[in-house]
Amino acid sequence: MNISEIQQKQNLLPTEQPEDLGFYTLVKFSVGEKFYAVSIKNVHEILESVEFTPYPKEDNKHIGIINVRGVVIPLVQLDGVSSKKKFDKVIILEYQQNKLWAIGIHKVQKVNFKAKFIISGQTINLNGTPVYYLDEKIFEEIFKEK
Repeated sequence: MNISEIQQKQNLLPTEQPEDLGFYTLVKFSVGEKFYAVSIKNVHEILESVEFTPYPKEDNKHIGIINVRGVVIPLVQLDGVSSKKKFDKVIILEYQQNKLWAIGIHKVQKVNFKAKFIISGQTINLNGTPVYYLDEKIFEEIFKEK
C-alpha cells in the first residue's frame, strides 16, 4: 500500500466523535441512606455477605479486616460507626496496584453516566438520586493511614 492509498482511506474515516464517547461506567452503591459511585475500573470484586474480624479499637473509619481467599483486606466504613458484624455485600476497590480496600455496603448497581468529565468528590445525579463520586484522590483523603 502506498501513501496516497493510505491518505484516501484516512479521508473515508468518520471525523465526528461517536456519541457515546462521554459515557462512564460506574458502580453505584448504598451505605445506609447515602449513595456513592466509583469507576468500574477500580472495582476489584463484589462479594455477598462477608463476615469480618473487627479491630480491637476502631480507628479513622477502619473497622476491621476480611480474609478473601487468603488475602487480608482492610474493611473501611463510610457512614460512621457500625456495630454490625456482617454486611449484605462488600465491594473491594483497587486504586493503587495491589492495594485493596473493602467497604461494607447494602445495595449495588452498575450505571452508565454520560458526561464530559467527572470531578473528584463531585455529587452527580444518577437517575434522580444524588450520588457522591469517589475517586482515588478522595478515597485516599478519607482513609489516610497513620
